[in-house]
Amino acid sequence: MNLKRVKLIASEEWKSINRQKVLIYLVFIIVAVLSLAAYIGWENVRHHNEEQEHYQSEVVQQWENQPDRHPHRVSHYGYLVFRDKYPLSAFDFGVNSYVGNSVFLEAHRQNTMNMSDASFSNGILRFGELSMALIFQLILPLFIIFIGFGSVSGLKQNGVLKLILVQNTTYKDIIFGKTLGIYAVTMAYFLPILIFGIAFTGLMSGADAEGLIPRAFLLVVSYSVYFLIFSFVVVVFSALNKTPKSTLLVLLIVWFSMVFILPKAVQTLGANIYEAPNKNDFDISIHNQIKKKETVIILMTSTLRS
Repeated sequence: MNLKRVKLIASEEWKSINRQKVLIYLVFIIVAVLSLAAYIGWENVRHHNEEQEHYQSEVVQQWENQPDRHPHRVSHYGYLVFRDKYPLSAFDFGVNSYVGNSVFLEAHRQNTMNMSDASFSNGILRFGELSMALIFQLILPLFIIFIGFGSVSGLKQNGVLKLILVQNTTYKDIIFGKTLGIYAVTMAYFLPILIFGIAFTGLMSGADAEGLIPRAFLLVVSYSVYFLIFSFVVVVFSALNKTPKSTLLVLLIVWFSMVFILPKAVQTLGANIYEAPNKNDFDISIHNQIKKKETVIILMTSTLRS
């Protein structure tokens, strides 16, 4: 692989992509949606934490104002605790909507988390929530597809690829050069937005900068590698097809399969292979296992005493 040729090809790809007028419109639309997602994420975390603080203060007030009683009775009275959302949840909601927001603490029982957002949803939540992470994971690959689908297949169609190859340039030089060119355009437009979005959603939600920086750095590196891999995949598919139209069609089918078909198929397959118990069965199973361990401990203690 000739690094000078790779750099030259990447430079030409950079210029070719930036000459496209549609690029500005694509970037503008994605930035607008990202801005909306950042606001929605920040507002979601802010509203959630304020609501949790309100209910937590009510629980504390009820706990402190209860009449004098035996400590054991107090432990059975129980205590309700709420889970705050971490500031970076404004960037990526993760599984917060499904794992529950509160847990009831009481004597002799180990309760699970309850009151998840999904339990109150009408089913729309299953289609996903608009977040910055969702756009970077699903929409940015579409952007890479649209700017890179004709990177190699376009050269084939125009007959330019043969002229490049006879000049002692290898396919490897072309693929790596095109990949770097597409990757450079993607990072030039969206890396600053990625960094700013993480900083905005994190700091505006009250995150400690010292704790936020390592996680933010890991997020930036992860997404940067993700964009690089997808840029390479787009160029490889473009090299395998003869025309830009066929490349675009194949890449859109791959993207659609990855986004809509594959997750549902894997979920269904996993549910059939490993059937998940319902909440009642799960709680009963935990209770029985704890009871068995308690019985073993009692037997061991009795044996030692005798």
